[in-house]
Amino acid sequence: MACKYRVVVSIDGGGEKGLIPLRFLSFLEEQLNVYVPNSHLSSWVDVYAGTSTSAIIGGALAISGVGGRNHYPSEMTELYLKRGKHFFDPSKSRDSVHPLNYVLEHFYGDLTLGQIRKHFLFVSYDLDRDEPFLFTDSQHHIQQISIAKMMQACSATPGFLDAVMIGNKRLADGMLSTKNPAKLAFQYARVFYPSDPIVLISIGTGETKSNNIEEIQAEDQHQILVEMAKKDSNLVYFRFNPIIEDSSVEMAQLIALTDVYINENKQSVERLLHLMEIKAGRLL
Repeated sequence: MACKYRVVVSIDGGGEKGLIPLRFLSFLEEQLNVYVPNSHLSSWVDVYAGTSTSAIIGGALAISGVGGRNHYPSEMTELYLKRGKHFFDPSKSRDSVHPLNYVLEHFYGDLTLGQIRKHFLFVSYDLDRDEPFLFTDSQHHIQQISIAKMMQACSATPGFLDAVMIGNKRLADGMLSTKNPAKLAFQYARVFYPSDPIVLISIGTGETKSNNIEEIQAEDQHQILVEMAKKDSNLVYFRFNPIIEDSSVEMAQLIALTDVYINENKQSVERLLHLMEIKAGRLL
């Protein structure tokens, strides 16, 4: 495969279980630094996509280098571990300023979507139209919206966080329609890279076998992409999504669970890292 290929990172929604993709991305960045020392993960990524908590993760990673900001996956992992109980505690929804919204405004309130240097697709939900709303870099009319506002709009779970008004739209958590945005991410990447080979890295927030609507949607999207990759030689598709046997697992245990999963899936991980090593030829 030529060094011309593009890398798309798509991350599922899942609240505090965002620790799973954060840990996976931290591991990935550690390994990539063997090829290009001291590089940020975003040096390797062309498109970020995310839903709910992962719009926060993807947005933070996508602004690497903007205004001196460099949020690494490992740093975000520590933040989730230290503050996650406050961020995702339903009782905090009664606070005048929710802890999650406060932190997002603090870190990203002064930055706009137009300052993001990567292609991006982040999923929210239009409550009045009862349909997904996508924040993308191709929508010129929304580029002055703050990154904090976008993150809030993508993660405002009804009954937990108030809907976010952007223009005349009441926007809420993208999980209401789309837990797994990987197919949307691939289709969006094709707008910019119609003929380039694409490596699509889809990272889940844990498979619980609960068979709820969100889990079914995520699995359906995965199966669709498996079939698409069989027919499209320019699509190399990876899905990393550990099984969570205990739904009450503690946040710190999610890290250990992800490490075990990485070790058990060495073949796929090593194949991905080999492709990243090829891409390093363009970065060196």
